[in-house]
Amino acid sequence: MDKGPLEIIPYTKTESWFGCVWKQLQVLWRFTIGGWKLTPDRVKVLKETYADLDSLGAKTTEKVEQHAHCAFCQKKVIDPQLILGGERVQVLYNYAPIGLGGERLHFLIVSKRHCPTFHQLNKEEYQEAMELAQFVQERIQSHFKEEGKPIQKVCAYHKTGADAGQSVPHWHMHLVMTQNGAQEWLGKLTVFRNILIGLFKLSADALEHHRRKYTALLAGE
Repeated sequence: MDKGPLEIIPYTKTESWFGCVWKQLQVLWRFTIGGWKLTPDRVKVLKETYADLDSLGAKTTEKVEQHAHCAFCQKKVIDPQLILGGERVQVLYNYAPIGLGGERLHFLIVSKRHCPTFHQLNKEEYQEAMELAQFVQERIQSHFKEEGKPIQKVCAYHKTGADAGQSVPHWHMHLVMTQNGAQEWLGKLTVFRNILIGLFKLSADALEHHRRKYTALLAGE
């Protein structure tokens, strides 16, 4: 993980693959079952960090650039998943959504500028990311409520560093919604599977189907 106060995952850096997997499984267990509470000192650091939006971007003055080896800087990766574009941030439908069967409501909020980690976002990027996340959540909730299948839980999270499972060195936030307890548990099971053996990608046709569906939904069509 990067050094600094934004190392919020509750474990220390490790160099081995087994150590990384074990730490990620601990986080999944904590998210699912509970326990292993953060220390008061760590809670204080988190509150101070996220309360001060002016500190975002303090470590970078980088202009918008394309990084050849970064997936989220490549048009051929972004376009097949893109469902909503903002000025500084865009929303993708995840090409490997968690969950099994049914609606797999797994979106990514991605900065257009190449920011490897959260603390390299600037204030405007962060604010737009939160606004787009709220917009997507509200539109999706409204749509499925009208269909009689309301959203029961919304989870938003991001990862910092390979130890935490960050697979693309470009900041992105996961936005996942579930409609019932079964979907929630199946989602956690697929996270467990992904940690151990990697992602299961949608076919190109299935991804395009979802991209078109949620592009239209967010556009109010």
